[in-house]
Amino acid sequence: MTNSPRYSVLGLVVSPLEVAGLLALAFVCAIAFWRGGPSERRVAGVILLAWLGSLILDDDNTTGIQWAIFAIDVLLAIWLAAEVLFGPRIWLYFALAAQVMIVMTHIAFMIQSEIVQDAFYSAYYFWSYVVLGSLAIGSLFKPVGLRTKRRV
Repeated sequence: MTNSPRYSVLGLVVSPLEVAGLLALAFVCAIAFWRGGPSERRVAGVILLAWLGSLILDDDNTTGIQWAIFAIDVLLAIWLAAEVLFGPRIWLYFALAAQVMIVMTHIAFMIQSEIVQDAFYSAYYFWSYVVLGSLAIGSLFKPVGLRTKRRV
């Protein structure tokens, strides 16, 4: 990851992989705001803020632990856990599980810092896309409630 080409987008230095992630983020959030219910819209907004915050706080000059990004990921996991408790939709469980895996990836890197940086980023991006995929599926396939029509 450290040897990949970097580009300046809106004053932020990003890699092609980060550009692809931002495009996927924009696409999934657009679906959530267009087709999703209140829960999907809330989660899309929070994920959008978390991704943009991570991009802004990313220290490209370090190969060590990114504490600010770790904190953002922990806060996102807590938010998703609250969403699971108060709006139990099945896709939220998958998003939460994937977000917990992202946090665990950080912790694994903290414990064993010799983990190859590329392996860390591969796991990090994989689970990030699972979170986005869960949100997209939750937004596109809303549960059909009981439709009872009263006959007069």
